[in-house]
Amino acid sequence: MTHQLLAILFLIAAVAALILAETPLGEYFGNKKILLAAELSLLLLAPALAGLTVAFHFIGGPRSANAVDPLTGPILFVLCAVPLSILLDRLGFFSLIAAAVLKKRHDLFVLWMLAATVTATLNLDTAVVLLTPIYVDIARKKRLPPLALAVQPALLSGIASLFLPISNLTNLIFTSKFNLTEIDFLDHLGISGILAVLTGFFFYRITYTKFFKEEIPNGKSVDSTSPTAHTAALTQDPVGPGPVIPENKKIILLFGSAICILAAAGFTFIPLIGGSPWEVALGADVVLIIATKSFPWRHIPLRIAVNVFSLAVLASSFEHYVHFKNLLSANSNLAVVKTGVLSGVFSSLANNLPSTLGFAAALGRDKINILWPVLVGTNIGSLLLPGGSLAIMLWLSTLKRLDAEVSGMNYIKYAWRIALPTFLVALGGLLLIRL
Repeated sequence: MTHQLLAILFLIAAVAALILAETPLGEYFGNKKILLAAELSLLLLAPALAGLTVAFHFIGGPRSANAVDPLTGPILFVLCAVPLSILLDRLGFFSLIAAAVLKKRHDLFVLWMLAATVTATLNLDTAVVLLTPIYVDIARKKRLPPLALAVQPALLSGIASLFLPISNLTNLIFTSKFNLTEIDFLDHLGISGILAVLTGFFFYRITYTKFFKEEIPNGKSVDSTSPTAHTAALTQDPVGPGPVIPENKKIILLFGSAICILAAAGFTFIPLIGGSPWEVALGADVVLIIATKSFPWRHIPLRIAVNVFSLAVLASSFEHYVHFKNLLSANSNLAVVKTGVLSGVFSSLANNLPSTLGFAAALGRDKINILWPVLVGTNIGSLLLPGGSLAIMLWLSTLKRLDAEVSGMNYIKYAWRIALPTFLVALGGLLLIRL
């Protein structure tokens, strides 16, 4: 019982530390030494607790290794995807795309559906890596707070990831175990997915009107037609070389578009031949490093990798004492909602990737009907906290690099207004197909 209680407390403490680590602590600590100590404590708490979990034998060494091994590929993808986004930005590609978008008629719904389509048909990480800088550029050009548009690909990384196996790694984990097809996903989650995308936009529109509609007073809009100005204003990498901007903007657009199209195709199809998406991202990085003659080593998100591995160990310890297979059920409408909520809450607390592995281990092939509310929880419910999804952690890192940093508490403020009702409506969609 003591081990069970400590496992729960360790997990909650680690999650709280991750949220606070994304908060500007300078507002609370005037002394720089105390501020530095507080920041280091928050950054090191999750891995320290994970180490104690193994040291106290809450979880055996082999079990902790089993919790970490399946996450190696996704973490390597994030470590390669962030430099990919930075290098495309240094090339000036995102600035020119934003300028092209602004020349044509567009509205919030068009941008929302674009992010939803990219997430559903490619994958959520592609949407976050490639669309976030473009949406930040568009927001700044329109003199809006960057978060006004940048929040779209973040939330849709979960909301629009119910449609196909490729949309989310959580889908692929269950697809591998249960031999699922695209038809299975559309049949069981299609209605929930459509309702989620439309409901998400409804609440996003309300949030936008209430918090984001006002233009930045006396703000300086970035000239998105000037890649040099954009990069100088946003990249802020004093030790790195300046952007490489060919005189012919068509060359930038063609080269950048080719990289994006080939990378997106690679992310989708390379798993079919036994490869990994991170290998595609690494290859694109090498090409762009040569083209820009720069290497953004300062922006490689090692902290994200350490935190996710730590959460995986803590979640595995928690699952060791709380047997999910006894808690998950889909025998009634109430049981479906209960299972979805449990999946969403635990995914938010422990990150949806280690949570998915735990749920997959708990579900036998005779319980495939329980899978669908679990997926709604791991995909949409995980949006409720910043550490719940690897895509959100990647998004926060991207915003920080674009000088549009969002605190963990600020993210929660907006995510709960949009993602929570969307999550509940998506669960309602599962009940509709039971009628």
